[in-house]
Amino acid sequence: MKDFYEDGRGQFFLKLLFSKDKGALYRSVGAARPFPFVLEQKEPNTHGPILPGSDYFKIRLHNKKFLLLSWQLLKMSHANRVYDPRKEKQNNRGCIDGIHIPKDLNFTFWALGGFRTYSLQAMMYSILLFVSFLFHSVALAQSRQDIGTVAGANRIVPLRAGDKLPEEFWKQEYLFYRNGDTVRQTLDVYRGKAIILDFWAQWCTPCLVSLGKVNTFAHQLSGNGVFIPVTSDKLTSVQSVWKKQGFTLPSVIGDTILGQFFPRASIPHVVWIDAEGTVAHITNQQPLDESNMSDFFKGAELEVAQKTAVDKNRPLLLDTRVDPSSVENYQLVLKGKQEGMPMLKFTRSTPQGVFSKTYINRPLLLLYKGLAYDLFYGLGQTMFEKDFQIADIDPAILNEIYTLDIISPSNTEATFYSHLVDLLNTASGLEAGMDSEQRQCLVLKKLNGDVVLGTAGGERLRQVDWNGHIDLRNLPLPSFQGILMDDRLTGKYIVNETGYKGNIDAQLTVTSDLAELNRQLAKMGLQLEEAIRDVTIFTIKKPKPNEHE
Repeated sequence: MKDFYEDGRGQFFLKLLFSKDKGALYRSVGAARPFPFVLEQKEPNTHGPILPGSDYFKIRLHNKKFLLLSWQLLKMSHANRVYDPRKEKQNNRGCIDGIHIPKDLNFTFWALGGFRTYSLQAMMYSILLFVSFLFHSVALAQSRQDIGTVAGANRIVPLRAGDKLPEEFWKQEYLFYRNGDTVRQTLDVYRGKAIILDFWAQWCTPCLVSLGKVNTFAHQLSGNGVFIPVTSDKLTSVQSVWKKQGFTLPSVIGDTILGQFFPRASIPHVVWIDAEGTVAHITNQQPLDESNMSDFFKGAELEVAQKTAVDKNRPLLLDTRVDPSSVENYQLVLKGKQEGMPMLKFTRSTPQGVFSKTYINRPLLLLYKGLAYDLFYGLGQTMFEKDFQIADIDPAILNEIYTLDIISPSNTEATFYSHLVDLLNTASGLEAGMDSEQRQCLVLKKLNGDVVLGTAGGERLRQVDWNGHIDLRNLPLPSFQGILMDDRLTGKYIVNETGYKGNIDAQLTVTSDLAELNRQLAKMGLQLEEAIRDVTIFTIKKPKPNEHE
């Protein structure tokens, strides 16, 4: 078991439970004043307090490396509650919130990996010894300048267009993936050249499309500057993407530093640094073409749209004099691409009974499809591709770009999403919404018998070989339902009437013969039957002509 957790950036985390009042806490910590640290109140964890009445505190050494301690002040009335760290979410400080509280002990020390219990007096001595050890260890490292931080501070200061790169930017080592291998190096080797940093991730389709284009010509420009993709993704993910996409570009991987110099709310996120070491532009991926990159590497001034920072806590285009927390009803619908703004969607935190959703620079078809999924989910159903129907509509209309920012009081989420569909209908001139139709289909039912539908648990697995076998483990039943609809199996729409809501394990040999398929399904306690059912659908169609026109 580890006595503390180190997050890879020089920060150490401990979990402490202290069943005394706040005054006793301050007096006890104050006894350690020979060691230079201060006690500061810390904001509550974003997941909420672990226990009712708990507070969070931070002890910070007067040094560039610091120790975070989370002190949980516990009301004794909750002393018998048990919290299992394996079931708790990971918080944004890298620790897992979990506390086991023995009934007859007044002090529990918890670190990643397990529990230890001490008497109060023994624990206070342990804390003082640990802080003493950490302080002296840091003191020995004083002659070595901290890398990746701004001088005189314990955090990286974000950079904006027009800022000069600090010396720490050049000295920090980064992990590069190059030619199928990894190597650590600084960016100092590129000092004096123009640099373009392109932040990406494996799940970001626009990022991969843009990287694919740059990959075809970047090597021709390398004499005048350098193009560097940057991701926080780990080696295995990057290897998979590079192999699938056929990329040859070197990329910074597992990044934790460059992202702090250039924080972002969305990707793609492109940082243009001139040969003088000044941040010239921060854009999305659109200016990344051969002409712009070639001119920039040669020292030319570019006229490109700067990426607009999106404050997720403030409605788009809301006057800065308005307190965003006072807004309970707000509607903004913009047609056409908003230059400099990312393609983004997010949900704000709002009071109960008020719902919020923001979509920026998204195609109309993608907006309708996302809202359809939300409406099906509100009905407790899963939407399949066959449930989303488009009439004879010009594709150009469905590819038009829209931005929506909605804050609205509604009775339910379903009412809210229906309202968003109505707004899109008004803006686009189309008629979209939930409907129903009668279909010849297959019905999935549970068989009466000894076979129990369910899963053995464990890690989720989805292996589909359409020329052989299908193996699913610990997956939702609708995932299996969608596979059964494939033309290489039933080729028909399937209605789930099992009433089962949990996960399942499933093993099948691929066959289009329904009788053979049912023989295999019977081993799972399932059966498919021909039937006619009314099914829910989402349709997009042209509005009916006005009789008076």
